[in-house]
Amino acid sequence: MKKQIIPKICAVATLCAVAFSPTAGRGSLSICLTLENCTNRAGGSMPCCCKTGEKGGGTTIYKCPTGWLNKSGTCTRNPTTGSDAKGSYTQNYGTCSPTATTTDTYDCYRTAPMGSTDYQGGMCWCKNVN
Repeated sequence: MKKQIIPKICAVATLCAVAFSPTAGRGSLSICLTLENCTNRAGGSMPCCCKTGEKGGGTTIYKCPTGWLNKSGTCTRNPTTGSDAKGSYTQNYGTCSPTATTTDTYDCYRTAPMGSTDYQGGMCWCKNVN
């Protein structure tokens, strides 16, 4: 006698990490400079470096629960079978989306003219201009 068990719903857990993208989930990202790279570029009519409010160098990791596979962005799991005192059974599973986690590694800066403010209206770092 076979009995059907209701498909389980995906729960948050970890299995595999796939698909890395420095700007995933953020829309279009303009030039994102570290403060060091910005200060190296700053000069002339653009002697300042201002924070943009964006993050750069991020990595997005997509994870499926333990025992599940990430197939083209969908977490799947093969059915399992077994038996107990009442007979044999098949456990079928549904699908779910992987959990996305993005890590940010540095603040983005842009070169700007003297007197500019950052995205919060704060002071920008500027080179001394003679």
